[in-house]
Amino acid sequence: MKKQIFTALALMGVLCGCVQKIVVGEVLQQSESDKIYTKYNIFYTNPEEISCLNFVRGNIIPYGTEIEVVECDENKISFKTPGSEQIYIIKFSKGERMSSMQNYLRTLLGFENRDAISKKIRQQYLAKVQSGEVAIGMNKDEVSVAWGKVPPVHTPDEKNMTWIYMENHHDLIRLIFKGQILRTTMPKLQEK
Repeated sequence: MKKQIFTALALMGVLCGCVQKIVVGEVLQQSESDKIYTKYNIFYTNPEEISCLNFVRGNIIPYGTEIEVVECDENKISFKTPGSEQIYIIKFSKGERMSSMQNYLRTLLGFENRDAISKKIRQQYLAKVQSGEVAIGMNKDEVSVAWGKVPPVHTPDEKNMTWIYMENHHDLIRLIFKGQILRTTMPKLQEK
């Protein structure tokens, strides 16, 4: 009888389309005094339809921006910045990010503010990173702050010497590194 009840409850959960809620503070192991910040620039054209692939175009939520999580589940995270009523929604796709929402959150959010992250960026590239640009000579960490973690759908291993970012689902930007240093960019390749 217990097995039948459990099976019925599991089936109801599937039929209802129940989405698992995620507590961001638990995922990040946040203490009560910790504030949450973006680890990199988040690009968007519509604040309520932000891709988890972080398409490199449009407006920017700057790296090191403090956020307040409104809601998070396995399909999206919605948040706002202190003092603002604007809600930002990042749509998450496990297939596109090739990870769980929990792992994605760990790459997206952290406890370092803008000043702390800026100290890790070499002075000659700071203005570029702040404006969401990459430049020849930047290292992989600086590129990651400027444009976000490289989408694993095209670059499954960050150790690769070629990283491929996306402007949208069709236009790709190829960055070629020598060691840790960006040496070449090849913008606007068409995905086939």
